Amino acid sequence: MEIGGLLGALYSTAAHAVAGCRRRVRAAAVLIIATAASATCDADIAVAGDRLTIRTSNIRVVMRGGEIVEITNRVTGEHVATGQGRIAPLTAALRVGDRATGLRYDGWRTAHEDEARRQAAQTVLRDGSTTVWLNVSVDEETQDVVIASWGESLDAGLRGLQLGIRNLDLTRGRLMVPTHDGYEHSLASKEQARSFSYPREWTAQMLVWQAPEGGVVIYSRDDESRFKALSLTRRSERLDLALQTEAEAPWAKQTSVPHVEWRLNAYKGDWRVPAQGYRALLAHLRPRSAPTEAQLWVGQIQSVVTVSAASSKGDLELLAGKRPPARTLLYLPSWGVGSAPDRRLTDREAALIGEAHDLGFYVMLPVRVAHAHADWNGLGPLSQYRVRGATGGDPKNGEGEWIPMSGCASRWRASVVRGLREAFMGAAPDALLLLDACDVWNDNAGRVEGRTPTEGQTMLVRDVQRAFPNMALASNGINELIWPNIRIARRPIEEERHASSLTAALFGQTLLWFGP
Repeated sequence: MEIGGLLGALYSTAAHAVAGCRRRVRAAAVLIIATAASATCDADIAVAGDRLTIRTSNIRVVMRGGEIVEITNRVTGEHVATGQGRIAPLTAALRVGDRATGLRYDGWRTAHEDEARRQAAQTVLRDGSTTVWLNVSVDEETQDVVIASWGESLDAGLRGLQLGIRNLDLTRGRLMVPTHDGYEHSLASKEQARSFSYPREWTAQMLVWQAPEGGVVIYSRDDESRFKALSLTRRSERLDLALQTEAEAPWAKQTSVPHVEWRLNAYKGDWRVPAQGYRALLAHLRPRSAPTEAQLWVGQIQSVVTVSAASSKGDLELLAGKRPPARTLLYLPSWGVGSAPDRRLTDREAALIGEAHDLGFYVMLPVRVAHAHADWNGLGPLSQYRVRGATGGDPKNGEGEWIPMSGCASRWRASVVRGLREAFMGAAPDALLLLDACDVWNDNAGRVEGRTPTEGQTMLVRDVQRAFPNMALASNGINELIWPNIRIARRPIEEERHASSLTAALFGQTLLWFGP
């Protein structure tokens, strides 16, 4: 497999505007696979009527109004998306009440941006109260087509912006999204619509369109990890995508959506090519913590076996005769008494952990770090940190006994760490499975202690790891926010299907996977 043109320097330098201001973000230049001969940089941006055509060494993109309607992989010559007449635009302002308001297109204008006088094109989209700015340019170093958007409204209730990508041809390729369940959409897929939320089930800010000879990668370098969503809609043999950027909650008071860039590039080979590039970007933006000496055992584990708290020492000895203990992780799914985050091991559970360690096994226990039990005595004083959805309701539509809490709140993080320390003052496991580490919501409280919910969730996982440096952290699924501190992940799908997923390609080599 090889990367066409200058995509070998994929994910290096970006310049972007935030609310009209420019700032530079430098990422490490990563050489993935060099081509035999360097392609010339022949980027070009041209306007013809309501069509904007952007051409780089690798890719040709056509926008009509404010959305993408045609994509061609210039490395392989494959047509990815081809226009088919005029249909209602997807690019829109999103308002509270699930309303997507159509925007009037103001015409494309070419210009030169920044001191380097790079060629670019701009347009303004409007409805009665909302103005959206689009800036399209070419990153000369990576040959990415860069589409930047941001918006403001005179009226409160703005919840996001949506960029449309039309006409992906399912007779010529398939969509791959890095989700917990390894999502793909092909011509054979039955569903007509699907949505994913980042950073919950959508684990990384990228997606791939794979065709027979090559493909197209769509990704964001958003180092603030703003909430995003991906929606797809099927039209016979065509697939339409809507890339959504969410405004910070509370939406009822919101009048602006921050600047976000989406980037497109093309490659030759299979989907592992862009996965390798994004993995390099991820390692730069979110450096992975080095394992402590006490965590190195994770690398030798060959199997994860679920055991009951009722298991006897004889049961463990029998298991030791079938599986080498030093290469086996025992998972005890039900343990303890009390209300999280304040729980205690029972005497039998503590004894079981000790017996397992005596035989050479490793032990993992599940914990919740982003939720408090409704019966927890400490909930009252911390009720102000209960997470609400972006419009004020329960973000999970109620799970009864479990109350979502803000990882931004230092008092909540301290309560989690204190509860775990007291739970494991005697016998202690070797690994903690964080059941809810991927549960992060656009909190109606807005920023708490000056931090966004995604920043808070990152700090929550980091604080648990710092408090227990000798324990390995595991998670139910994975996302790029928590990945730097996670050593083990539970997958919801079978190993064979997981192995061929984009999520496995992005994170797989750094994690011990088990499940379902």
